[in-house]
Amino acid sequence: MKLKFLALSLVVALALSTVLPAGAAGSITVKPSAMNGWGFLLESGANGAGDFVSGPGAVPLGTGSVHLTLGSSSDGMLIGVAEYGGTRLGDITTLSYSTYQSVTSTSTVQAISLQFNIDDDVTDGDIAWKGRLVFEPYYSETVTNGIWQTWDALTQGRWWATGATMNAVCSIATPCTWSDVLSNFPDAGIHSVFGAVQFKAGSGWPAGFDGNVDAFTIGVSGDDTTYDFEPETPCTTVCYADAVNGNDSFGGDSPASAKKTIQAALDAVSPNGTVRVLPGNYDETATNRWVLGTNGPHQFGLFIDKNGVTIQGVTAGDVPITDYNALGANVTTNATNNFGASGIFVQGDDVTIAGLHIGPNIPGDNKTIEIIGDGFTLKDSHVDVPGGGSVYFNDWQFDTINDVSHLQSYVIDHNLIDQNTSIDITSGAGYSGPVSGRRITNNEFINAEFWPSISFNGSGTGVPWFVQSVGGAVIEDNTFTNTFNGNDVRAGHIRVRGDVEVSQFDWTAYWNDNTFNKAVVTLVGAYPPFDVREYNYTSGTYSFDVRRIGVSIQGSVDVATAGDTVLVKAGTYEEQVAVDTSLTLLGESGAASTFILAPSTIPIASDPESNIVKITGAGVSVDFSGFTVAGPGPGGCGTINAGIFVRDDAYANIHDNKIVDVRDDPFSGCQNGVAIQIGRASLSTSGTADISDNEISGYQKNGVTVSNVGSSATVTNNVITGAGPTTIIAQNGVQVSGGATAEINGNTISNHSYSPGSYTSTGMLIFAADADTYGNTLSENQTGIYHIEGSGVHEANVLNVSTAGTGSPYLYGFVIDAPPPGLKPAPFEDAGLPEPLAAINSVSTLSSAVQDVDVLNNELTGDGSSASYGIGAYGGYGALDIDLTVKNNKVFNFGTGLDIYQCTSGCTTSVFTNVVVNLNSITGNTDYGLLNTDAIPVNAELNWWNSPDGPAPTGSGDEVGGDVDFTPWLCNGTDTSADTGFQPNVLTDCYGPVVTNVYTIPTVVYLNGWIWVKATADDVATGNANIVSADYNVNNSGWVPMWAWDGTFNEPNEKVKALFKATTPG
Repeated sequence: MKLKFLALSLVVALALSTVLPAGAAGSITVKPSAMNGWGFLLESGANGAGDFVSGPGAVPLGTGSVHLTLGSSSDGMLIGVAEYGGTRLGDITTLSYSTYQSVTSTSTVQAISLQFNIDDDVTDGDIAWKGRLVFEPYYSETVTNGIWQTWDALTQGRWWATGATMNAVCSIATPCTWSDVLSNFPDAGIHSVFGAVQFKAGSGWPAGFDGNVDAFTIGVSGDDTTYDFEPETPCTTVCYADAVNGNDSFGGDSPASAKKTIQAALDAVSPNGTVRVLPGNYDETATNRWVLGTNGPHQFGLFIDKNGVTIQGVTAGDVPITDYNALGANVTTNATNNFGASGIFVQGDDVTIAGLHIGPNIPGDNKTIEIIGDGFTLKDSHVDVPGGGSVYFNDWQFDTINDVSHLQSYVIDHNLIDQNTSIDITSGAGYSGPVSGRRITNNEFINAEFWPSISFNGSGTGVPWFVQSVGGAVIEDNTFTNTFNGNDVRAGHIRVRGDVEVSQFDWTAYWNDNTFNKAVVTLVGAYPPFDVREYNYTSGTYSFDVRRIGVSIQGSVDVATAGDTVLVKAGTYEEQVAVDTSLTLLGESGAASTFILAPSTIPIASDPESNIVKITGAGVSVDFSGFTVAGPGPGGCGTINAGIFVRDDAYANIHDNKIVDVRDDPFSGCQNGVAIQIGRASLSTSGTADISDNEISGYQKNGVTVSNVGSSATVTNNVITGAGPTTIIAQNGVQVSGGATAEINGNTISNHSYSPGSYTSTGMLIFAADADTYGNTLSENQTGIYHIEGSGVHEANVLNVSTAGTGSPYLYGFVIDAPPPGLKPAPFEDAGLPEPLAAINSVSTLSSAVQDVDVLNNELTGDGSSASYGIGAYGGYGALDIDLTVKNNKVFNFGTGLDIYQCTSGCTTSVFTNVVVNLNSITGNTDYGLLNTDAIPVNAELNWWNSPDGPAPTGSGDEVGGDVDFTPWLCNGTDTSADTGFQPNVLTDCYGPVVTNVYTIPTVVYLNGWIWVKATADDVATGNANIVSADYNVNNSGWVPMWAWDGTFNEPNEKVKALFKATTPG
């Protein structure tokens, strides 16, 4: 080592060194990594040098010495220490050192001199510079080259001074003994300010001087300190690197003697040794390196060619770092090799890198770490390359003759690998050897690009550097985060492409034994089993057969074939998904944790592609479950159409999902935002679906829409929740329209109300369509079920509505027929139609010219407000006549229980062909139980009107108005069944005047061919014995048994009844 320290003067240089540790009694080793206050100074000239060396020869102390050389006669080179300031010369009790002059040295007289920065009187307070006091042995001793000589400066040689005062007595021409100095200058000492002790060669000596100094001892008042000058101890099994305090000239054997660069430590360490890397920023360059001894020269950042070497990051206290979040050593590299920059090149086998923060390759990133050796381990580290790097396995030593890998094993464990950096296994790596020896475990991968975090690249792709097949690895307990939202055939977490050992890839374990922020896989056929679909893509002239765990749903749908399963991990997927292949699309963990979100790039609502999920294509059948499909759109009015759209004659089974917030942002009054859309008349497209067990809420317009001829759906067991009372838009929970058909069963539909009332919101809106409903629960909908211009059976539904819950000026349970003025629904349809009902004016798509509606076994409950109606039927507003049957319902607490109205002015030609209201419980309605303003009578017999004496005005029950035949009525309101609706005891009816005498033929009423005969029988002819039977006879056609009113003939007076078919009135 050659050290050159340049300064204007020694005084300045050593005065600045006074912050260094003071000497102390005992022995102090001085070496490059532990100078202990000593320093080199080229005081004059330009070619002097100083360093620490081993020897020469048998040194007097330790194994080495300080070496000083002069290149010219003007050079002056010294080593000194800024110590002992203020020490009186008279207190120095020991002063000795040893020198050596090389046999090749040009000087045969001079030995290295000892010099003090002197003060002739340290007691006088004068601290001006006083020059030096110089000891030279040759004045009294013979200096011999080629041997070590020891000088006692208190008894040998002579002293001379450079300062004016002392020079007058002890000059270079008339030097003094030590005794002479003390006697002439009793208060002389080492300068208190500029004090220093140094060894110097030169300043007028012959060029080519070559000498050494060692074993300097100075004693003050009897306390001796010996300075042992030593070279560094070369590290072997353990070498240290310290970017902050190290020097590549240091030996590296301890933290104090650490080398500055990791590469210097690698070059020094022995095979199977360890390089311990202290905290700091390392900028690494390894030049003139040859791969496998023949390929080069190359420049890498780090080059590791020794087997068994470990590079271990440590704390400042030399404790190995095992937490990649608490790293201290940051490594950047400067590779320029011509086969794709390899920042760190690992040629040796069984190499370990641990506890390092590995950054970019400054000239350009390609392969952050390239490994061609077997048994490599990367652990506890952070690979942090902006823009992405690669941990690249490449078997340069593959045995092509025997088809055997050299690189058979590796471990990547507990690392943070982020910023799109990948692990890439290529060209024969792992083709041979057990899979258990190749482990990628406990890592955290963070990626925002299409390139997979782990990629296996086999042969057969056309890529010239993928020349052999590769084998699989154990991949478990990793955390994968990839925020890439695009659709790229290459995108994924784990990918295998080309020719590989297929049996070595355990895809089930890869899927189940790692954690993903999102992940999608395409499986062959039904799931289980877990058989990953292989697909092909091309890139230029290259062709890749690929299996992968992907990051986007669309990307996995695109590679599926008919019958496949696309399995989706819990996560958030911000993308539009279009499915045109029959498959199962399954959210593995269910809707609570698997989200498909509308992207910010979704087209505006008027665009047919403005859907989060689209299922399309004739013959396509899709099972879709386990997702939350969510908006909102990216902005205000008209930014999103539908959550799920089934079109073009496709079929979907949509179940066990959540469809939420399909709306503008903010929520607007624009007529878009349908959670589930099946077909669409305005686009002349149809679809079919089973929609079951979903939660649907937060939509802007409709929860479910089934539209157009050919479209049909079963809507079952869903929870559909509107926005509640709102002044912004009239919503519909379920809409069936435009000639579509539907079965709507077992749903819970609530909170649809447009509080201004100019349009009505509905729980279900069925118009120009046929649909049946069964077992639904509807609450706080402005209108519960609105059926316009279509037929259907509405059975076993429960409807509850209140002014408080809807904020509406009016309330309806059911509405049948086209809307009368003031009760207009607002169906979903294309923007730009002049009237919301424009699409329903034609009934050519309906299955019948009569609107045949049955309302059976329902329970309707209002809040008693005057403008509330349990069932409203309105004729003369639409194109179809109405046949209405209302049976076995409970209608409770409305202003009007049933409102039957026929338009009389400005009407269409449609009328009621039949209205039957039987076997209902009509109670607690504040204005009317039933109000008929139609021209035909309403058959309202056998209803319970909340009183045994029948309805008002003749009785005290709920009032009837208009032409209503309510006789007979039910005398008892007991419901005989726990089922929904009203199941009365038909034997508890009341009739009016009772006909006595069993032989009396009562006056009966002709009812469409059926006659009820009721009478009171008494057996006076036989002495009031108990009656045991009763019969009736019609026109002498024969006697037919009758029934006892109470079910048993056991009294002398019995009420009896019979029901028979009459052929003529009578």
